Amino acid sequence: MPTPALEGSDSPNARFTVDLEESMRAARALVSNGVDCEGKEVVRDL
Repeated sequence: MPTPALEGSDSPNARFTVDLEESMRAARALVSNGVDCEGKEVVRDL
């Protein structure tokens, strides 16, 4: 999964560049849409 970066992360001196909130939102969206950690779709009984 590509990791979202914060504004200014392109600076060579940048630290703490990962947008953690957006990363969590994206990961939760993948899981809630049925994608497992191996990138395969999960079939769920409804």
